[in-house]
Amino acid sequence: MHNYDGSRMTKDHKVIRKWVEQHGGVPAEVKSRYAAQEEAGLIRIFFPNEESGDDLETVSWDDFFEKFDQAHLMFVFDEHTQKNGDRFFKFISLDGE
Repeated sequence: MHNYDGSRMTKDHKVIRKWVEQHGGVPAEVKSRYAAQEEAGLIRIFFPNEESGDDLETVSWDDFFEKFDQAHLMFVFDEHTQKNGDRFFKFISLDGE
Protein backbone atom coordinates (compact mmCIF):
# COMPACT_ATOMS: atom_id res chain seq x y z
CA MET A 1 0.00 0.00 0.00
CA HIS A 2 1.08 3.55 -0.68
CA ASN A 3 0.05 6.95 0.63
CA TYR A 4 -1.93 9.38 -1.53
CA ASP A 5 -2.74 12.79 -0.08
CA GLY A 6 -2.83 11.38 3.46
CA SER A 7 -4.88 8.36 2.45
CA ARG A 8 -3.90 4.82 1.58
CA MET A 9 -3.92 3.31 -1.87
CA THR A 10 -3.76 -0.28 -2.96
CA LYS A 11 -4.42 -2.77 -5.74
CA ASP A 12 -4.71 -5.65 -3.25
CA HIS A 13 -8.09 -7.32 -3.82
CA LYS A 14 -8.31 -8.61 -0.23
CA VAL A 15 -7.69 -5.17 1.27
CA ILE A 16 -10.24 -3.54 -1.03
CA ARG A 17 -12.92 -6.16 -0.36
CA LYS A 18 -12.38 -5.97 3.40
CA TRP A 19 -12.65 -2.14 3.43
CA VAL A 20 -15.79 -2.13 1.25
CA GLU A 21 -17.56 -4.81 3.28
CA GLN A 22 -16.62 -3.19 6.61
CA HIS A 23 -18.27 0.01 5.36
CA GLY A 24 -21.45 -1.74 4.18
CA GLY A 25 -20.69 -1.57 0.47
CA VAL A 26 -21.02 -4.06 -2.36
CA PRO A 27 -19.37 -4.22 -5.77
CA ALA A 28 -21.41 -2.75 -8.61
CA GLU A 29 -21.20 -1.40 -12.11
CA VAL A 30 -23.05 1.32 -13.95
CA LYS A 31 -25.96 -0.05 -15.98
CA SER A 32 -25.70 0.81 -19.62
CA ARG A 33 -27.42 -0.61 -22.64
CA TYR A 34 -24.61 0.79 -24.76
CA ALA A 35 -21.51 -0.33 -22.85
CA ALA A 36 -19.71 -3.33 -24.26
CA GLN A 37 -19.46 -6.29 -21.90
CA GLU A 38 -15.66 -6.11 -22.03
CA GLU A 39 -15.58 -2.43 -21.16
CA ALA A 40 -13.76 -1.68 -17.92
CA GLY A 41 -13.87 1.46 -15.82
CA LEU A 42 -17.58 1.52 -15.03
CA ILE A 43 -17.25 -0.16 -11.65
CA ARG A 44 -18.51 1.45 -8.48
CA ILE A 45 -18.99 0.74 -4.80
CA PHE A 46 -22.68 0.75 -3.87
CA PHE A 47 -23.91 1.39 -0.31
CA PRO A 48 -27.47 -0.05 -0.35
CA ASN A 49 -28.51 1.42 3.00
CA GLU A 50 -27.49 4.94 2.03
CA GLU A 51 -28.24 5.57 -1.61
CA SER A 52 -30.44 4.67 -4.52
CA GLY A 53 -28.88 2.20 -6.88
CA ASP A 54 -31.17 2.97 -9.81
CA ASP A 55 -28.25 3.31 -12.21
CA LEU A 56 -26.19 0.52 -10.64
CA GLU A 57 -26.23 -3.24 -10.84
CA THR A 58 -24.47 -5.37 -8.23
CA VAL A 59 -21.80 -7.72 -9.56
CA SER A 60 -19.69 -10.51 -8.13
CA TRP A 61 -16.33 -9.71 -6.61
CA ASP A 62 -14.70 -11.74 -9.39
CA ASP A 63 -16.36 -9.59 -12.08
CA PHE A 64 -15.56 -6.41 -10.15
CA PHE A 65 -11.87 -7.23 -9.79
CA GLU A 66 -11.59 -8.41 -13.39
CA LYS A 67 -12.73 -4.95 -14.54
CA PHE A 68 -10.61 -3.26 -11.85
CA ASP A 69 -7.49 -4.99 -13.17
CA GLN A 70 -8.38 -4.47 -16.84
CA ALA A 71 -8.72 -0.74 -16.24
CA HIS A 72 -5.39 -0.55 -14.34
CA LEU A 73 -7.01 1.08 -11.33
CA MET A 74 -5.79 1.82 -7.84
CA PHE A 75 -8.16 2.06 -4.87
CA VAL A 76 -7.56 5.13 -2.70
CA PHE A 77 -9.20 5.13 0.72
CA ASP A 78 -9.12 6.51 4.23
CA GLU A 79 -8.87 3.77 6.83
CA HIS A 80 -10.53 5.96 9.44
CA THR A 81 -14.25 6.66 9.23
CA GLN A 82 -15.20 10.18 10.22
CA LYS A 83 -17.47 10.81 13.23
CA ASN A 84 -20.40 11.64 10.97
CA GLY A 85 -20.00 8.34 9.09
CA ASP A 86 -18.46 9.91 5.99
CA ARG A 87 -15.88 7.79 4.28
CA PHE A 88 -13.35 8.69 1.65
CA PHE A 89 -12.51 6.45 -1.28
CA LYS A 90 -11.98 6.73 -5.00
CA PHE A 91 -10.50 4.90 -7.95
CA ILE A 92 -7.59 6.36 -9.84
CA SER A 93 -6.19 5.22 -13.16
CA LEU A 94 -2.58 4.10 -13.28
CA ASP A 95 -2.53 4.65 -17.05
CA GLY A 96 -2.23 8.40 -16.59
CA GLU A 97 0.90 8.19 -14.50
